[in-house]
Amino acid sequence: VKVRVVIRPWGELQVDGRPKSKPDMVHQLELTPGPHVFTVTCQFCEVAGRTHHQDIRPGGPVEIKIAAPLMPGYLAFGSEFPDEAVVRIGADERTAKATREQPFKIPMPSGGSASMKYSVIYEASAPGFKTRKEKIEVAAGQRLVVSGGLDRP
Repeated sequence: VKVRVVIRPWGELQVDGRPKSKPDMVHQLELTPGPHVFTVTCQFCEVAGRTHHQDIRPGGPVEIKIAAPLMPGYLAFGSEFPDEAVVRIGADERTAKATREQPFKIPMPSGGSASMKYSVIYEASAPGFKTRKEKIEVAAGQRLVVSGGLDRP
């Protein structure tokens, strides 16, 4: 049976424990009918990858879509930010100083990301400074440190 496996954004494909393919977005296979195990991994994926079980029925071409399980990104705020500045991403809040030791963990979208990046909006504020609110992109597996600090009014 002709099987087309589409991986978002891309990845190596292992079928039934056989050797992995080269990294790609689309993998064309010829498989026998019956149950098969598909495992997707990539350079920026969680170590275990993602496993998908599918029973291939005789007949006709089959298309399977699997999102590569991208590693989270991490976001910290540099020493230009006052230590006591409060930084918020969604409902998560901590001081700029705390982010230097424990950065925000930015999970990648569960459906994958074509760019292998995720946009987040953060807000940083401290008494005596203007609030800074920005949208920033964090890549899978990246530890990004925001620089520039806060401006005085």
